[in-house]
Parts: sequence; C-alpha cells; structure tokens
Amino acid sequence: MAILAAIVIIMGFNSIAIFGAVVIISIFGAVFDPASSALLLSLVKKENLTDGNGFLQGERR
Repeated sequence: MAILAAIVIIMGFNSIAIFGAVVIISIFGAVFDPASSALLLSLVKKENLTDGNGFLQGERR
C-alpha cells in the first residue's frame, strides 16, 4: 500500500497509474503468497506451525 501512496504523492491522483500499480501488486501477490505459505512447512518446526502461520498472515496485512 505504500507504493500506492507514493504514486499519489509523486504523480497526483492519476487513476491509470494507480490502476497499473494495483495490477502489478496483485500479480506479485498471486505468485508469492501461495509460495510463502507452502514454504512455511519447511521453515518452522511442526510445534511452531501455528505461530509461524499467524506471523505470516499478520505480515500480509
């Protein structure tokens, strides 16, 4: 969301630039969010899985 705020500050309220930034952020999110969830099982021990999942979900917001 900081990217969107930076675009508005730099370029003014340009709806095409904002739409383009939202599309790019969504594409990266569609690729990296499932990958980070799948990688979580390899990074944390099974007994810490709920803490790791909570951290991962909190980081996305």
